[in-house]
Amino acid sequence: MLTDDQWRELAAACRDLAIPMSASVFDERGVRLLDQLDAPYLKFASCDLNNSELLRAGAATGRKLIVSTGMSTLGEIERAVLDLVAAGASDIVLLHCVSAYPAATRDMNLSMIPTLASAFGFPVGLSDHTESGAAASAAVALGATWFEKHFTYDRSADGFDHAYAMEPQGLASYIDEVRSVAQALAPSPKKLRPAEEAVAPRARRGLWVARDLPAGQTITRDDVVVVRPAGPMAPNSAADLIGRTTTRPLARYEPWTPEAVR
Repeated sequence: MLTDDQWRELAAACRDLAIPMSASVFDERGVRLLDQLDAPYLKFASCDLNNSELLRAGAATGRKLIVSTGMSTLGEIERAVLDLVAAGASDIVLLHCVSAYPAATRDMNLSMIPTLASAFGFPVGLSDHTESGAAASAAVALGATWFEKHFTYDRSADGFDHAYAMEPQGLASYIDEVRSVAQALAPSPKKLRPAEEAVAPRARRGLWVARDLPAGQTITRDDVVVVRPAGPMAPNSAADLIGRTTTRPLARYEPWTPEAVR
């Protein structure tokens, strides 16, 4: 356990590195210390969801409050939210949590994320004790905007949290996966994205001349072949060519163009 002076040293080091620093608080002394350290938020663990006195102490600081909801019913969450709001809190994030260590992905009850958002009107996140990024990725799709993940330098180290926490490489992959899913879900006015635009010219088919044709030739379906790559005319324009005549001689496998017919 860190001393108050060690917390102050940690806070100073984080400020130097532009890293926001906070912690879970388990008593009013912790609330006061983090308030003194100008923490950007206070985190309440699931075990204190029904600790109204502690919640009110956090609300009195006027800071953002992150409240984990493991082991709770909707009624208990409602009581906690009412306590916080009555004590003046307005900047609250509720973390959906399954308090199992580790938690199986199949047990994560992720449909509760939109339920919490709808029921209480505050941002909702995920306190994630699973061992992969699958639950977090699904949570992003369900509207989660905050994520809590335990990490460690060594999963074999002594202590309760280490065994189910992620080591640095795993955490980096987890963050990348969550961010990638968030980007994939970002609204876009266009269906076709740049990555696909680069593929289309070679993957799509076009209309090509099936055999050498003289000028003035009446075009039949046998004169048109649909092959890759894409050309000036798309396959669904084939009917526009049939029955028309060529304006110039055309070579086999030349692309059909609107200018080549009349």
